[in-house]
Amino acid sequence: MNKFITFEGIDACGKTTQINLLSDFLKIKKNKNLIVREPGGTQISEKIRNILLDNNNNISDETETLLFLSARSQLINEIIMKNINIMQIKHPTFVCLKCHNDFYEYQIIETKTNKYIGYY
Repeated sequence: MNKFITFEGIDACGKTTQINLLSDFLKIKKNKNLIVREPGGTQISEKIRNILLDNNNNISDETETLLFLSARSQLINEIIMKNINIMQIKHPTFVCLKCHNDFYEYQIIETKTNKYIGYY
């Protein structure tokens, strides 16, 4: 089974440090792994990330949510699925900086966009 491990938490709590430690540990154990981040990780996703981080943009909650989902879709299709095939091993591990839990907390609960996009 493929593994997708996420590290969630507030800014500057040490997620990147822990991800790098885990990745190094997995490499020692001969477990191929790839570090990815959300939003980002692809050329398109990084552009979306820049839009989201630009405080000069006045983005509605719904638009912001859809941008996050678009960046995730691009990451999954361009990096994760592609690397499952390239790694050619039974159980690749992906280590991700933020993913579903942060997305659910900040985009769905905080902005209450679930009624608009059908996310429960």
